[in-house]
Amino acid sequence: VEDNIVNQKVLNRILIRLGLTDIDLVENGLEAVNQSNVNDYDVIFMDYDMPIMNGLEATRAIVNRNRQNPRRTYPKIVFLTAHALAVYREQAAEAGADSFLSKPCTLQDIKNVLLEFGYQEGLTSKSTTSVMSQKIIQSSNSRSSIQLAESTKESIPTLLPCSQDPAPVVSDRFKIRDLRI
Repeated sequence: VEDNIVNQKVLNRILIRLGLTDIDLVENGLEAVNQSNVNDYDVIFMDYDMPIMNGLEATRAIVNRNRQNPRRTYPKIVFLTAHALAVYREQAAEAGADSFLSKPCTLQDIKNVLLEFGYQEGLTSKSTTSVMSQKIIQSSNSRSSIQLAESTKESIPTLLPCSQDPAPVVSDRFKIRDLRI
């Protein structure tokens, strides 16, 4: 979930390079909540500041909905934001986020988070033909996702304006290991 078109394209390219191709893009938190009501996602990359509904509000809505329906698949929510202070990590954890990355981040940072959640098949640092079946949602607008699909030869750097913040972990939710999805 990302409102900045450059960040959308960069993250989309990183996920594709990791072997993930089932990616949905939305540009604000309300669209993420609506999409996650219709589709079951394994991971949602959530920006913090967005128009209409911010990442905290969207995360709370998704987590609360899943608490009310325990049979529904619960997506892992990873905040991917320019905010690097510990207070933002704490707010994300309190809203129900499972992990937090501060921009700029690299392909390896994204890969490490996915590996923490138990994803292994298809994760590579290079383009690959093996594809994971997990569905990922990344926020963007539909216009930019169409442009991205039409320009797959476009060269996009593997550095997203985001790196894992060295700030101390403020929640056990961010220490998830050996998770089975």
